[in-house]
Amino acid sequence: MGFFWKAISALLGERKKEPRESKEGLTEMESAVISPPHVKAKASDFPDEKDGSTIYNLVSRAYTRTAASLAKKMQDRRFMALTGVSLAVLITLLSYTSFFFYVRGVILAVVFILLAAASKLIQKFIPFVVGLDLCLFFTVLFGIAYHPFTGIVVGVASSALGSIARGQYQMDKVIFPLLGNVVVGMLLMIIPLTNIFYVGMAMALVYAVMMCIIFAMTIGISHNTATFFITSIAFNYWLFNNYASYFLMLMGVSG
Repeated sequence: MGFFWKAISALLGERKKEPRESKEGLTEMESAVISPPHVKAKASDFPDEKDGSTIYNLVSRAYTRTAASLAKKMQDRRFMALTGVSLAVLITLLSYTSFFFYVRGVILAVVFILLAAASKLIQKFIPFVVGLDLCLFFTVLFGIAYHPFTGIVVGVASSALGSIARGQYQMDKVIFPLLGNVVVGMLLMIIPLTNIFYVGMAMALVYAVMMCIIFAMTIGISHNTATFFITSIAFNYWLFNNYASYFLMLMGVSG
């Protein structure tokens, strides 16, 4: 009788192991489907996390960490409020000293960089791509009022900061808009700066066309290309026609 129960227990024990073995076999099959044994990954397909396989990987990772840290700070309302109040107090105090005359350009650059960066946040609330930011506008104004290189710095800084604030952590997508600001700044070095409106609209057209070409080469032509071009030209027309001379006067230059 004892032998009989041992035989039954042995059979039941084997049956209990069958589902586990089947599950393990299924897991191995799924793993094989997901990672085919005949396909070998190339070393260039994955960045070397230890020391960086290329300079680009190193720069990209450094940018991602910096952008994420900066974006986290921007989401802290208390930090942003304290920063804004401190900046306003500093500018107010400096305005009562003769030192303000020498640092006015730097102060205006910082203020307009922050203002232009904040203007890029409007893209978060619109389902299609638009060109309703102030980056190009201030690039041209600073390029005319001070130096084209200053315009490039203001345009690049404001555009990059605005992209980070918007949650864009991919370096490639942040760099492309910067190229347009660099080209505009370089053109300001060679074209005659006669009339702020005509110069501004010429630069707006160059910038819009260049960005549309970049869109077409990277993501293809779509309705976003048209919406960006139309809104960018219309918005900059409104800015240069109504406010360019006022801002130049603020910078100490007649338009």
